[in-house]
Amino acid sequence: MEYHFNLVYVIPSVSLAAFTAGMAGISGGGLIIPICVLVGGMPIRVAMGTNTFLVLASSSMSFAGHVLKGGFDPMLGLAFGVAVILGSQVGSRLHARVGERRLRRGFSAILVAAALWMLLKALA
Repeated sequence: MEYHFNLVYVIPSVSLAAFTAGMAGISGGGLIIPICVLVGGMPIRVAMGTNTFLVLASSSMSFAGHVLKGGFDPMLGLAFGVAVILGSQVGSRLHARVGERRLRRGFSAILVAAALWMLLKALA
């Protein structure tokens, strides 16, 4: 897959998104993937794959901080870990079969639903 994107715009934007995500305690995929696609012109599959690597790096640091502060339940982590492994196996197989347009629409729908849910919670 050949593509071109502009690092001059993407790097500062992704850095700001990562900072914001770190402050909020979230992975940042909801911020970083749209930046890579919309600002950088990156194909969504590449943006998602790259973000997965970034989540691994940032999550490792976040996890260490939570463990040091007593914010980790090993039994809950084990239960969620099994669920995540199973879900990611199915998801990665389906991802390979889904078209680019459908991926964009699905990801957009998830972001819109999350934004609406957060807005409703804030207004309640």
